[in-house]
Amino acid sequence: NFIDSDIEGSVQSPLPLSKDKIICQIYDEDSWQSGKPENTNYILKRADAETLKKVQEKQILTAAGNDVIYSLSSEVVKFNKSNDKFRVKVIDYSKFNTDDDYNAGSRELNNDLLKGNVPDILLLNTNMNADTYIGKKLLTDMNTFFSSDKDIKKEDYLENILNIFESDGKLYQITPTFGIRTMVGKTSEIGEKQGWNFSEFMAFVEKNKDKEVLNISGRKELLNSFLSMTIGEYVNYKEGKCNFENEDFIKLMEFVKEYGKDQEDIDIEAKDSYPMNEYNALLNIVGIDGYHRLHELEKGYIGEEVTFKGLPSPKGIGSAIGYQVSLAISDKSKNKEGAWEFVKVFLKEDFQDKTTNTGLGFPLKKSSLEKLAENTKNPPKDQQNSMIQPTVFIGEEMKEIGFIDDAGIEKVNKLITSIDSAVNYDANISKIIEEEMEVFYKGDKTAQEVAKLIQNRVNTYINEIK
Repeated sequence: NFIDSDIEGSVQSPLPLSKDKIICQIYDEDSWQSGKPENTNYILKRADAETLKKVQEKQILTAAGNDVIYSLSSEVVKFNKSNDKFRVKVIDYSKFNTDDDYNAGSRELNNDLLKGNVPDILLLNTNMNADTYIGKKLLTDMNTFFSSDKDIKKEDYLENILNIFESDGKLYQITPTFGIRTMVGKTSEIGEKQGWNFSEFMAFVEKNKDKEVLNISGRKELLNSFLSMTIGEYVNYKEGKCNFENEDFIKLMEFVKEYGKDQEDIDIEAKDSYPMNEYNALLNIVGIDGYHRLHELEKGYIGEEVTFKGLPSPKGIGSAIGYQVSLAISDKSKNKEGAWEFVKVFLKEDFQDKTTNTGLGFPLKKSSLEKLAENTKNPPKDQQNSMIQPTVFIGEEMKEIGFIDDAGIEKVNKLITSIDSAVNYDANISKIIEEEMEVFYKGDKTAQEVAKLIQNRVNTYINEIK
């Protein structure tokens, strides 16, 4: 791939001019903030012997992941150009993905890891469960690097977000940026209190059964949305245990059966209507990827104060972080210090501050989060010395909503510091549940009978991978 050639951006339409030259366009995803053209023509020349010698003298660090995001590959190139000792080689498993199966790459990478083919650096996402790798002692405790590093201090970062990735006091992965997955509703309808359990949620649903309660109606989407946020309450990968025969999961099954719709019915409804506002439901499962998102909901789409209620959960929080990538270091790596040098790139101010104008989500570093808040309240002026007014589209109507205030910033900060879990989607468990739920939908088996079947199959699966 072109990352190995230290090229930032996406190479498009390459054409050979000779055996040593290629002409192409390179698309720069950061062009909108750098002022450079999106596409620039380049002639790429084969590296000379001296350049190759310098590259080959460096120690190679392998970094493997599925669907490596642009912001990460860009930092790989910068690291490789600037570091005199180490060079990162990216192995992107997205080449195994298909239009029908976007998780094929994650599964292939997972299989390689369990076979012992472990890279120096692992680029995880929410479709890969690190608990399995922790149980097999494949990952390094990064707290040891924090304690000895002179440049990076752990207390400068959000403790509760780091704690999500700790196990038995050891930190096995770090996500440099994150978003939040939660459920919101009008405060006038659901009150100010954050969080509820499944009984409280179902009481609200029953009370409002003649209204559109949720902005998600498909049975499969409902199941996956709830499970990705709460899978840790049913499955313990580390101990190889699961509990799907509990009261909350039975209630979830019954809720999805009664209120969820088959995809065919959704397709028919979609032909007959066009939603002018996707937030018309009483409860909306949403992603919060910046302070601006709350403001868009309250001043635009929903039009009044909202509460971050979260999905029903025994712990009463029901909100979780999502992330595009988290970084882990292999315990088998012979270059752990070099791997840490690469991980540090994403913790330093240069990268963390990028979130203030690139939409990467919330930064992990506290000082960068404060800058993001300030930039959202008081954004820098453009070349005409004016601020571009934030707007939302409701149907075909554009509405100016102004800028978020201190109260809104504080409300989002309270949500951020309350979270103690991450979104986790296990395609294999979801498939098992979807398959067994079909007989429940048809009425051939009770919820308790199907829950027992799910329990047995998932228990077998998690012990196979333990």
